[in-house]
This record gives sequence, C-alpha cells and structure tokens, in this order.
Amino acid sequence: MPLSKNLSSQLIVIHERDGKDATFLNGLNATVTRIHLAGQPRLWLIKIILVKCPNLVELQLIPSQIRELKGESLKLLQQRKIKITAGHFKPQSSGHQAAPTSSYLKEQRFMMELSERQNALFKELLALNFEHALMAQRYFCLDGKSRESLVAICSAYSISTISNISAKIRALLYYLDRSFKCSKTSVRIARTLEQRVAKARDQKRKKQDMLNNLVYPKYSPKSLRPRCRFIIDSFNNGSIERLQTLYPLGYEVLKNRYHPNNEVGNRFTSMAVVAKTMGYSRQGIGLIERKACAILKAELT
Repeated sequence: MPLSKNLSSQLIVIHERDGKDATFLNGLNATVTRIHLAGQPRLWLIKIILVKCPNLVELQLIPSQIRELKGESLKLLQQRKIKITAGHFKPQSSGHQAAPTSSYLKEQRFMMELSERQNALFKELLALNFEHALMAQRYFCLDGKSRESLVAICSAYSISTISNISAKIRALLYYLDRSFKCSKTSVRIARTLEQRVAKARDQKRKKQDMLNNLVYPKYSPKSLRPRCRFIIDSFNNGSIERLQTLYPLGYEVLKNRYHPNNEVGNRFTSMAVVAKTMGYSRQGIGLIERKACAILKAELT
C-alpha cells in the first residue's frame, strides 16, 4: 500500500543509550513510519515510540535484540500490527540493502554453474537438511527467491553473529571445491561436514543392507519360506504399512517377527520370543501371523 504524501519511508535511527537525554525524541513524529532501534527494546522506550509515531509500520532491530523482544513490549507491537524486521542501520556492516560485491557475484556464479559431481554433493546436503546448504541456497538466491542478507539469515537460524554464517557458507564452498580460499575456521567446519556426510551415508547403506540381507529363520521348514519371502517383500516395497489400519495387531506381530530393526538385528525373531514379549502364546502368534498374511494378500490382489 503506498504511503501518504505526508508520511516518510526514511529509516529513522534511534539509540537506546540516548534515551535519558530525550533529544532523540525531536525526530519522532506522526510522519515516521520506519524506525531502527539500536539497542535493547525496553518497554518504556517502546511505549514512547508508539505514542510519538502513531503511523509506525516497521520496527527494525539487530537479530540478537529480536530474540530479546518479548512480554508486554512484543504484545504492544503486535496489537498495532507493526512489522518487526532484522537489519542494521549501516548497510556496509551487514550487507543489508547493499550492492553485491565482486566476491559475492563470483561465489554465486560458481553455485549456479556446479559440475555434475558438485551438484550431486549439494543436493545430498539439502536432502540431509544440513544448514550449510540451506543457508547458501537462501544467500545465493538458488531457490528462485530474492537475495537475503546475512543479517536476515542470522535471525532465521538464531545464530548469534554474522561471522558464523559466513564461515559456514564458505565451508560449503570449500567442501564443493578445494580451490576456494577460506579461513582456518571454515576449513575445520568443512572437514566436520565431510565426516557428518560420511556418517549419514554409512547409516543409509547399513539400513539398506539390513533390508537386502534378511535371511530365513534357522531350521525353518521349507513350507514357511514362501510366507517369509512375501513378508520380506512387503516390508521392502512398503505395502506392509496397509496393515496398520486393516489389522494393527497383525502389523505389530509381523514387525516384531520380521522387521530388520528388531532386537536380533537382521535375523527373524522366533515365535516364542515374540509371544513372550507381547503376552501371547506361541500358537496365538502363529494364528495372528497367518491371518495378517491372508489379509495383506487379499488387499494386494
């Protein structure tokens, strides 16, 4: 909505430390719509601002002070529907509304022209929800949205300083391409990132191996093996999940008997053990298992 001719869109800077002097109040009037409060958002100061500036639409604070804005101060601003944003009154100090630097444009171009291998690594980090990749996606406009300043990203991820954000983004660049020059802190973060990714890959591989390497129960009769194979396939393709609504008890029995994440690793649990765990007889577990298989087969055919 456009501002009235009598209203100003200029950002007025107020220093909380000068509050007792009261000289800063001279610049506050009904035409002010945007204020940057440098300092703590104290209740008495918020009340003065709201009285002096009835047309206020935006209050800007640095990220660390936004987290301090709570209680009655926050309630008063919410009642007036005043937008609370993260920012800095010196654009050169935070990148807020500042022109992109040559180094930023170089890094952005690199992220937009990743090789096939680098793109696969970056997508893997996004799939794992690593904040290094998520922050870089927002900072370099890789998600199709407008560029976000380091101050805004700092506030979104509740990180105390901008330098921590910069270090993680440069660690991501170093992780993707070792030719990038960065600080020792970023190199250390990149190495930790490599270890975390390797651990995640190992866990994923173990889980898949566990599903693929299921074995038949020791000494199980051949007559039971087709049923075992059917149940294993049902777990692998996800169709077993239908039993959760059709026959919950049967689903629990099959899960305890055949699922790889049971107490005996990737081997089947015997009926006697499942019966003791669930409070049924061995024969009762067998009946429930057969009924569950019949219901699942009828549902799939």
